[in-house]
Amino acid sequence: MKLNDSTEIISVSMIDIDAGVEEELFERSRSRCHFKKPFKFEDYNIQLRLDWSDISDGEPTLDIDIWKEIHGKKKFLKRGKWHHIKKISEKNTGKQMYIFEFKNLKLYLIVKTTAGKNLIARVQVMQNDLKNHLLSSTA
Repeated sequence: MKLNDSTEIISVSMIDIDAGVEEELFERSRSRCHFKKPFKFEDYNIQLRLDWSDISDGEPTLDIDIWKEIHGKKKFLKRGKWHHIKKISEKNTGKQMYIFEFKNLKLYLIVKTTAGKNLIARVQVMQNDLKNHLLSSTA
């Protein structure tokens, strides 16, 4: 995913600190998000995604959708305080993480991002000038 003119996100993974599990996130076409596979909690389905179009202090916002399947249709919960989560510095460890809380579920999540920077440089070498410079400096 191209983040801006000079940065491209190559890969993103999310680490659940307590479970010790790392999962690579995936993209969807025409989206500015990286998604974690939905998972079940009690009767709920939970989808986590990093939203690169909603940046706070240089970091993407963690968006969460929660729903129940009722007669084959998704019934989404009204958005609560859990819907948009900003990355924080955890007070006990100082680690940068997202803390997601819903009912009695609490996840401490670290994001690992691999990005590439595109730099454009213009170089002009003039062979005769370089040769004359080298000859004059050795004399």
